[in-house]
Amino acid sequence: MVEEPRRLVPAIAAAGASVITVHAEATRHLHRTLQEMTQLAGEPRSFLRGVAINPGTPVQAVEPVLELADLILVLAVNPGWSGQAPAANTRRRVAAVRELAAQAGADVLVGVDGGVSLGNAAEMAGWDIDVLVSGSAIFDPRRPAGQGRSPAENLELMTQALLHAGPAGPARKIGEPAGSIQEVADGRQ
Repeated sequence: MVEEPRRLVPAIAAAGASVITVHAEATRHLHRTLQEMTQLAGEPRSFLRGVAINPGTPVQAVEPVLELADLILVLAVNPGWSGQAPAANTRRRVAAVRELAAQAGADVLVGVDGGVSLGNAAEMAGWDIDVLVSGSAIFDPRRPAGQGRSPAENLELMTQALLHAGPAGPARKIGEPAGSIQEVADGRQ
């Protein structure tokens, strides 16, 4: 997350990014930023144009740019503080973004970023999302190098749990033990 991302978008696009997401809260001119991203992405699009919204930002903040965006990323935590639990209203906010997009006739991907763990990824996948962003669950920064699982192993565990969860996700709620992922890790599923 950077302040006034318009100044960096051209360089990021030139570097070959496949997705560029700007935070609605980080620019005074979100609509103009998305217009410039659209021009840079060209036709066919060389990258996906994304907008992220923090937990405290009303989802209506993305309504004016829905026709310019390919991805709306609903943050489940406040950026900058690792280890936070997902905000309780995240699922409702995802549904509200879907409703806004449907009302506008916008075909956008909807994703969740922040607070995604091996224990709750499968549930979140059941929230009618297209994109799930996870950093610390994959890279596990709390463990020194050589201890625990590698990023590739963590990614494989998460992928297997998501595949086993199916389109509706498991019945458990965030915060409940993640038995299904442990079962996948142990080879019981």
